[in-house]
Amino acid sequence: MDTVESLHKYLDDNPADAAARCALGDLLTESGDPRGPGIAALGRLGKWPYQRVSGFNWCFVYSRSATCARPEASWGRFGYPVKAFAVQECWVLPKLWAEMAAESANLFVGPVFRGRRETEDWAADLFAKLPQSSQDLILAGDLVYRD
Repeated sequence: MDTVESLHKYLDDNPADAAARCALGDLLTESGDPRGPGIAALGRLGKWPYQRVSGFNWCFVYSRSATCARPEASWGRFGYPVKAFAVQECWVLPKLWAEMAAESANLFVGPVFRGRRETEDWAADLFAKLPQSSQDLILAGDLVYRD
């Protein structure tokens, strides 16, 4: 198994590990993969997607004032119980990055994917589309959020 795949498998089990995400992004960048800088940026900023339901439904959040749902308590529109809870900072993309994803109909939560890798690849692809000046601001810590 190659190092990239090993890091992916590790992150599947340990999605909060920023150092592993940075290492993965750096490896991807070195191999010419355009997702590399975005994955590395997620690691440097300590960001990872929110897992909405155990095992699937991963997404990033666009606003710190959003609430998310967990399968507990009252019934949601999809027929399973949901309970609102506060958003963690690690799930929220910075404003410049979130604005790139504004085509989403939801103002607070990004598109939902079946896995962590797909979700991070989506975010990394968006990062690659940002102008270099915006990427630099994000990496410099200009973490203005949509609220």
